[in-house]
Amino acid sequence: MSEHKNFAPFFLARAGTQALDPLLMKSAFELRFQVYCLECHFLDAKLYPNGMESDPHDAASAHFFSFNLASELVGYVRLVPPDTESRFLWQAHSGELLGGAVLPPPSQSAEISRLMVRRDYRRRRGDVLSGVTVVANDDPLIAESGLKVIAADDLRDGCIKAAKAAIEYRQAKATAKR
Repeated sequence: MSEHKNFAPFFLARAGTQALDPLLMKSAFELRFQVYCLECHFLDAKLYPNGMESDPHDAASAHFFSFNLASELVGYVRLVPPDTESRFLWQAHSGELLGGAVLPPPSQSAEISRLMVRRDYRRRRGDVLSGVTVVANDDPLIAESGLKVIAADDLRDGCIKAAKAAIEYRQAKATAKR
């Protein structure tokens, strides 16, 4: 689709589709298998004997790739549109997760899915928990930003808390505009 564009001094980005970029998608499917099946064990590796993790949602999704300057795929994310009933994947798997939260219209939204960074690009000196730097709410950078640190027991708990915090933030911003 589009050419590489610099977004940081050491990385390049590109958007693509499954239909137009089969070789690039093959690399993404291999990275997804590596991260989701072998490293994080979110999915059973035995279900993907060819070493490529893919699913029926790939065909309709928008795919985004991140490369190092040697043109190696080091990051990936996809945006999945809602299904024909205007529901997202997380709603089918998680049921009522956000308890009465007002979400944007499905026609103006997409679900962020399969967000990943290759293992050797996840960590920096001093990082823990696979690249997440542990900081406290009283850290000067956090305090200046107005953000808050969310402690989570696991990935699911962290996702739920992050989604709720995003809704609270959006509601606070909407209230402040009035």
